[in-house]
Amino acid sequence: MSKSCETQLKALQQDYEDFTYIISHDFKAPIRHIKEFTRLLTDSLKPHMGDDETLYTQFIIKAVGKMEDMQTALLELSRVAAKKAPITLINTQDIVSNIIQSFTANNIIFETTQLPDIHGDTTQIEQLFTHLLDNAAKFHPPQSSITPKISISAHDDGQMWRFEISDNGIGIDDEYHDKVFRMFQNLHPDQYAGIGAGLTIAKKIAEHNNGNIYIKPNDTAHQTKSGTTICFTWPKRLHPSEH
Repeated sequence: MSKSCETQLKALQQDYEDFTYIISHDFKAPIRHIKEFTRLLTDSLKPHMGDDETLYTQFIIKAVGKMEDMQTALLELSRVAAKKAPITLINTQDIVSNIIQSFTANNIIFETTQLPDIHGDTTQIEQLFTHLLDNAAKFHPPQSSITPKISISAHDDGQMWRFEISDNGIGIDDEYHDKVFRMFQNLHPDQYAGIGAGLTIAKKIAEHNNGNIYIKPNDTAHQTKSGTTICFTWPKRLHPSEH
């Protein structure tokens, strides 16, 4: 790549990051104002509101809540590339164990192999695993007799570590494997809550650290369509200074 093209690419990337930050940060106050004044208006008119008016205000409150979630997700996304945190040696076994503790009330079975220590930003590693485990825990058939199970493993791929998070949920058809990593893509908005941002943020974190993230194709030879395995790679670094 020529220097001019590289300069243009860096400029476009910076413009994108600036735009994302402005959208996510500067929209916070207007959203908060809409939420607060809607609450004040609803409280003052509640004695005079009929069923239709009550329904309309519920729609507004729900929409504002979604806007807040989207704003928070965009801010988190913008901080991935902008944040300059110290690179340290991280015990991923401890991080995953701590995240799993938050799922104890959800009747999920977790299986974890020995996970390696890696170099990186602790906050970003926590975000990465949190989003992937949240995603694995969420998409299970409602009222299913099958107990949700999530497996976390790591594999030595030479210059990279490959982590795999597998679940026995509803699965993702091969045609949607790229789409689910796009921002605000929830394939089942009517059945499952969420705005579809977690996998996008996870992808941004992995790629920002010279890794990759992808969904393992379904095993069509054995007609295995249920469940999903998301893999992400992370470079091996002997010293934090190599980052």
